[in-house]
Amino acid sequence: MTLKDFYQDRFGHRETAVDTARVDLDTRRDELRTAEDEHAAALAATAANADDLAATRAALAAATTAADAEALTATLNEQIVESRKLRLMELDAARTLALARGAKERAAEALRTAERRLARAEGELAEAEELQERHDAWTTALGQPPLSTLAADAAALLAGPVFGNAEARLNADLPAKLRQRSAERLEDQRERLTAKEEHGAHAEDQLDARLKADGGLGGALAEAWTAFLRAEGALGDYVTSAAAELAATQAALEAIPGSPALTAEQVAELADASQSGSRDDAADAEKARDDALVLVEAKRREVDEARLEMLSGDPDLSPAQVDAEASVAALLSDLATLEGDLTTAEDALDQEPAPGDPTPREVLDLWETAAPESTWSSFAALEAGRAALTRLSADPAPLAAAMSSTEDDLAQALTAQDTSDRAAELVETLAAERAAAAAVARSQQGRRLAGQARGDA
Repeated sequence: MTLKDFYQDRFGHRETAVDTARVDLDTRRDELRTAEDEHAAALAATAANADDLAATRAALAAATTAADAEALTATLNEQIVESRKLRLMELDAARTLALARGAKERAAEALRTAERRLARAEGELAEAEELQERHDAWTTALGQPPLSTLAADAAALLAGPVFGNAEARLNADLPAKLRQRSAERLEDQRERLTAKEEHGAHAEDQLDARLKADGGLGGALAEAWTAFLRAEGALGDYVTSAAAELAATQAALEAIPGSPALTAEQVAELADASQSGSRDDAADAEKARDDALVLVEAKRREVDEARLEMLSGDPDLSPAQVDAEASVAALLSDLATLEGDLTTAEDALDQEPAPGDPTPREVLDLWETAAPESTWSSFAALEAGRAALTRLSADPAPLAAAMSSTEDDLAQALTAQDTSDRAAELVETLAAERAAAAAVARSQQGRRLAGQARGDA
């Protein structure tokens, strides 16, 4: 089921609701006119009876014989009984009129509401149709060049002479240990960004999970929207940018062999065998520090996740109470140990192997500055190209499948929510009708109790 399917269904429901509301309003108007006529007739009958009562009482007061008085008294009693019946009829007609007026007003408001909902559904359907067209265009693009061959093209570029020549040039310019250390730093940074993005996504997931646990259908719908938007974004990014990224990567790699050559002095300094031992040790020391930093950052994220889990369960906990919880406290203890290891590794970079010797940090800094900025830019481009080509070599089919699957899940969740909403609207309408009837009954209760006391029927 696509979103277009869902919004078409909803538009159909909203059209039906408008048609039903129009028919209902016409019916309520007819009922109101009938109720007004019946109430007017009841008032007229009551007034006529009152006139008859007044006339009979006047005649009785003027009666000169017992026979006339007896006949008039019988007539008066019959008129009094009739007046009570008429009062009850007038009360019933007033109730019917009040209910009809309320029903007509509710029907008019229901029609206005249905028309607003239909207009909104029409706009939503138009957006869903545009979305479907975009998705269809993406699917078509995946089956046509350049995207249909892009994964194979990226793999071929990674294994071919363009990448090979660029890599060979930098292998010749930079010593293996220095290249390795730079590549590790670059990879750490890429993984750091990925971890931050996943960390943010997990907070969204935690929110959706809480909404799902507390909010029923609404929470499930929020979760479905998050999954769909992520999947749609991933496929959309690929379709709209993958070809351009491949072309830019190829251009950057092709430029590397033509970058400025190192001078003889730079080559000699970079490959100085007399310094190889201290330089390797310095690179290893920095690697130890970076590894310790990676562990600290990962543990900090674990602490954040545990704190979030605690607060999502009880938002009134103070920071101190959260950190005192056993699982959080254990993670904080582990973090303190890892932070101590990081401090030790950081300090080792600044310790002189012997008095007067350069520190490992100074040794590594000087070794890195022996290569010009252009060489480091080329190396960054090479490693970025390696990462991009590796990523672009992957089959994009799972991206399309994920979007289709999450779209179906979302459409099903929307359908469930819409069904629930329409059921609630129906119950709300019935509840309003019953509340109106109760209000009218309360307003007439005093007169009806008096009638019951008299035995009016």
